[in-house]
Amino acid sequence: GIATFEGNAWVVSGKYARRLSLDTLKNADNEATVQFVDEFNTGTRASYANCSNGILWIGEYHKDGEDYVTEDSHHITSPNGENMCAWTCGYVLESGNPQGFTYKGNTKEIVAPDFILETESMCQGFTQLPDGRFVTSISGQITKSELNFYKNVLDGEADGTVSVSGKEVNLYFLDSTARVDSLNALPRSEGIDMYNGKLLVLYESGCRKMLAAQIVRTDYVWSVAI
Repeated sequence: GIATFEGNAWVVSGKYARRLSLDTLKNADNEATVQFVDEFNTGTRASYANCSNGILWIGEYHKDGEDYVTEDSHHITSPNGENMCAWTCGYVLESGNPQGFTYKGNTKEIVAPDFILETESMCQGFTQLPDGRFVTSISGQITKSELNFYKNVLDGEADGTVSVSGKEVNLYFLDSTARVDSLNALPRSEGIDMYNGKLLVLYESGCRKMLAAQIVRTDYVWSVAI
C-alpha cells in the first residue's frame, strides 16, 4: 500500500512503513533510484495504507490458514461475540512536520499508533470519508467483493485499550454493530480512496493470476458516488 501526506509518501509492506520524499520522487530522472528517508515498524502485516482526515491508516490482511497469519494479540472477540483477527492502526499527522508525525525511525521497536481499529478478515483496502464514516474493501469471495461502510466509531467511547510499546492505545471494533451499509462490488477489490467526492476502487482481477479464475475481470479503476 501507498499513502501520501504533504511532502511524504509511505510505502508499506512486511510490518514496515517506509517514507519517501515526494519532492525527491518528482524530481528523479526516469529509471533513477531513490532512497527511502526512514522506516518504522507498524506491528502489523502492513498490507494497505491510506491518509484521510489527517490520519495515516495502516492495516493488515488476514485470512484463515497459514499464509496470512496475524499476531495472536490481534485476535480479539468483539462485545457482540464476533471473532476478529486484524488491526488497522491510525497515526495522527501533524501539518508542517517533516516526518508527517514524530516517531523514532529505523528501529525494530513498534511505533505505537493513536488509535487501533479491530477490522474484519480479508480486508484489502481502507479509507475514512470526509463525514467520518469508515469504508473497508473486502475481497473474501472469488465471485464478488464487498464495500462495507461503518459509522465513525471514534466519536464514541473506546471498546477497550491495548498496550503497544508501553503505550495504552484506544481500541475500537468495526464489527456488524458498527456497520451502516454494504455494497456488492466486482471480484477482487483492493485499494480504495476518495477523490472529487467519489470513492475510487482499484481491483486486482485484471492481473494475469486471475486469467484462469473465470470471474468478471476489470483492469479499470472504478468510481462510486457517495
